[in-house]
Amino acid sequence: MLLHNKSDMPVVAYAIRWVITDASGKELPDLKYNVITGGWRVLDALLDPAISGNQHRISVAKYGSTIQPHGLRLMSPFFNISSESKIDKYGLMSTYSGREGFAREFQTAPKINVFLDSVVYGNGLCEGQDLLRSCDRLAAEVEVLQVLNAQITALQRNGKTATDALNSLIQSNPSGNQQFLAFPGLNATHEDLVAHYKSVAIAEMTELRASSGDSAALARILSPQVASFVIRKITK
Repeated sequence: MLLHNKSDMPVVAYAIRWVITDASGKELPDLKYNVITGGWRVLDALLDPAISGNQHRISVAKYGSTIQPHGLRLMSPFFNISSESKIDKYGLMSTYSGREGFAREFQTAPKINVFLDSVVYGNGLCEGQDLLRSCDRLAAEVEVLQVLNAQITALQRNGKTATDALNSLIQSNPSGNQQFLAFPGLNATHEDLVAHYKSVAIAEMTELRASSGDSAALARILSPQVASFVIRKITK
């Protein structure tokens, strides 16, 4: 599958459905493999490359999920590769490698249909059916970061140091820990999504704090491109 971004904005997230069908064309409901690519970190692709320190974060974002304006990305079951020649090894086979019998089911399937379920552009527009609700998931994830961003900013304005701000944030969000909540299903409410991503965000920030210090943990939360990002679905 070849994704061609014909817009002037980078693609920062997309979702693909691989659906196995029998010889008659009937979908096999137990054999649907979904790949959702992109999260709040890929918004680093929107950072200003002229600012010192942004280049590495931009490079990492491009490696993972983004498709640059007018760029191409080849999606295969085994890997993804962009027109910038950066290979992403986390293809479909890697995603489902832990499922028993997956390789046999996939390789012996009579027919496989591939659908681009949704695309999110750098300006926040979400296009596509979005049956997998990846736009809703990204919107909830960004909302969590915006709330945490606002909390930290308020604490710092009140004279809190980086250490004190982090301590206050973690204490006020006790749900954040290494035992993440179960990944919300397709019927999850917005509140379920927010609770999940808040737990993940606090846990990751705590881990980053332990490995790289308070300033590094705060820098990941205080991202200007996250603060102003809003998901808007295109309705047709």
